[in-house]
Amino acid sequence: MALRLTKSLKEYSAQERLNKMEVDVIDVTITPDTSAYAVGDLMWKTIEIPDAVSIEGGTCIIQSVSCIGTSTDGDETGAFDIIVTSDSHSHVNADPAIMSANDAMSACVSTISDIDGTLGIISITNMTDIGTKCMIGGKGNIGLVGKAESGSTSLYCWGISQGTDTWASPSLVLRFGIVKD
Repeated sequence: MALRLTKSLKEYSAQERLNKMEVDVIDVTITPDTSAYAVGDLMWKTIEIPDAVSIEGGTCIIQSVSCIGTSTDGDETGAFDIIVTSDSHSHVNADPAIMSANDAMSACVSTISDIDGTLGIISITNMTDIGTKCMIGGKGNIGLVGKAESGSTSLYCWGISQGTDTWASPSLVLRFGIVKD
């Protein structure tokens, strides 16, 4: 008979499991293109959300995303979507070239196998100008379940503009609130 020193999380009550979960806040910095966007343009290429899960191939729940931007004019208040994925796939167009920020997603030639790591979409629709040099927005109570690929603790994200702003932002920080199992 084998001696078992630890219990699986499944063997704990719901409250005990919640108390054992790790909560983390992870910042990812985006540098948007400074040209005018159209609805449906790639806003940023796929970037890493490092250590989004506790163990390789593990899972998490993205509970919130805060968006904090610094700007040259503070006018970047348009909506955008954050696409969360388990892989670092780059989108290509018909050239074929890797797509850049501000390229129309309608020119993308990705196949279903290129996007099968997609975990969900988070729509940010409340970006607010809070002064001449900054803006904020975000979304709470998301509950998006993420699962990293085998051998990885990272998730990834890329963005699609849903507005016609000129993102003159030197930076946009996506602050992910994550519960890890």
